Amino acid sequence: MMLKNKKILLVGLGRLGGGVAAARFFISHGARLTVSDALSKEILRPSLKKLRGLPITYELGVPTPKNIGHYEMIVCNQAVSLHSDVVQRAKKAHIPFFNDFTTLLHLLKTQPHQPYIGVTGTRGKTTITTWIGHLMQPALVGGNMPRNGSFTIFEKIVHAPQRPIVLELSSFQLEYVQKGMEAPHVAVVSNLYQDHLNRHGTMEAYAQSKAWIFKNQTSKDILILNADTPSTKTFLALKPKAHLWLVSRKKLARGVCGMYEQRGVLYFQTKTDTHEILQVPETYQNHHMYNLMQALCAARAYGTAWSHIVQRVSTLPQVPFRQQIILQNDVYTVVNDSAATSPEGAIAAIQNCVPHTGPYAFICGGTDKQLDFTPLARVIKKDISPQRLFLLQGSGTKKLLQALIKEKYPLKMKQVFETLEELLQEVKKKTPRGSIVFSPACASFEKFKNEFNRGRKFTAFAKKYFV
Repeated sequence: MMLKNKKILLVGLGRLGGGVAAARFFISHGARLTVSDALSKEILRPSLKKLRGLPITYELGVPTPKNIGHYEMIVCNQAVSLHSDVVQRAKKAHIPFFNDFTTLLHLLKTQPHQPYIGVTGTRGKTTITTWIGHLMQPALVGGNMPRNGSFTIFEKIVHAPQRPIVLELSSFQLEYVQKGMEAPHVAVVSNLYQDHLNRHGTMEAYAQSKAWIFKNQTSKDILILNADTPSTKTFLALKPKAHLWLVSRKKLARGVCGMYEQRGVLYFQTKTDTHEILQVPETYQNHHMYNLMQALCAARAYGTAWSHIVQRVSTLPQVPFRQQIILQNDVYTVVNDSAATSPEGAIAAIQNCVPHTGPYAFICGGTDKQLDFTPLARVIKKDISPQRLFLLQGSGTKKLLQALIKEKYPLKMKQVFETLEELLQEVKKKTPRGSIVFSPACASFEKFKNEFNRGRKFTAFAKKYFV
């Protein structure tokens, strides 16, 4: 009822179809929809084909939509910044503007639903979100997920309003949040590393976008932070109103609520008591330990019983394209870490997946996001032999190469490749056995639709060449 006959402008269809789900959603709910995109009809042809036959008005090939004041609601694709011209014009015209996530919050105002858990961070948010959903099953899991985005998850909420909701939230989604919007009852921030600086400009602006996950929380809500990351001080300086829980691999100070790990055992601490929760399986090391602790805490904070939570830990799923072992036989172990879109992600893969002894190949490279590759270059110099490094060409790869030169790394330029298949053919020749680790450290957009498309293509090629 909120959308029927409403004049809505959808900004950003995208050549890769990022706005297709939104367009279909609005039409299915009776909206009078106009789609605007700066790209031409020819470039957008694949996306337009998916919307063929729907009653949509198009305004294509123009940088900024015309007649903003004609619309009752403006919805922007995630690729459209909060600081874009169309948003600034909407503000001046006093027209409500949203992105996919804030549209979801807007729609939920009239829909019975359970409080939601929100998860954000630079690294680990998909894993934590997925694991929370598993620990609380049955739950509705979605948000910043290609197959369960904001519009898809809304339809599921309508049909199952009694189920808990767990949402992964990106900085692009959170930057559109405004005062008074519904906050997550439980908010989780995994960590904060350099990322998306081509969008946010500075780390301070990036942190402020992430902080919207808890800015509307009250003292009735819970905020879960990682005490062992420097970014926690940044978030605490904003004086969140929610009740604070911390996770750490060091013993928490008395009176601090949260979870800590000591010698492979997890303890949950309240202001007055400490309880042993479980012995951590050996497979959970480094960042996976933090992911596990935050998922456990979030499920408990929402009200799930420890007995139910602990029972489900042994069946936690491996999340696709996040240090995922996609192939293991007598000759090869192949790791697909396509979701590592920042240098810190690749550093984690080197630490966790590259063997200390024995043959291996390490593959990275892709599109730049205005990030600093110096830390990754130093780790590569220390831990990756030049003959074991294979690079996929891209704007980010060029910056990594410059950083490696500054570190006096003995580069082999012939190991930079234009296509992923060409690269893997060479890997097969140079690596007759051992570990193959794909962790790009970069975005994917010069050669792929997104990191998931990149991950699926890597898996297909891996099964072709390494089985």
